Amino acid sequence: MNILMIDDNKDYQYLVKEYINLLYLYEKWNIDTSETLENSFKKMKNKKYDVILLDLCLSKTRGMETIIAMFDFLKKSKQNQKIPVIILTNLEDFEIGKKTLEMGAYDFLIKEKVKSQQLYRAITFATYNDNIPKRPFYSRKKRKFKK
Repeated sequence: MNILMIDDNKDYQYLVKEYINLLYLYEKWNIDTSETLENSFKKMKNKKYDVILLDLCLSKTRGMETIIAMFDFLKKSKQNQKIPVIILTNLEDFEIGKKTLEMGAYDFLIKEKVKSQQLYRAITFATYNDNIPKRPFYSRKKRKFKK
């Protein structure tokens, strides 16, 4: 799985990578980092990512401006439109959290409170539908499988 982490705090980038190492996922999960939205957009044009971890407070953008810019880019990009975005920030603002979810973010996590298992859970659930094989739909009424 390819993960793009957009955060201008190198110490926190290191911590997230250590969380992945603690879970023994370093062989399966590749984490690329970016400190700015501009740099992350360049990376997304050249590589397919399965999930984005996005801090809302970057050096050039802050708060809702960051998430709006990200979703504008994703909407314009055919190959990246469906990438789940998980907000991973120190902004402990319930209203901003709700707004990001309404805009299409998959989850809103507070950096100080998130631990390795919570991060693993959020990433796994955000990418779950892409990781399971297509299954036939089972109808209870007819008791038959449909394709």
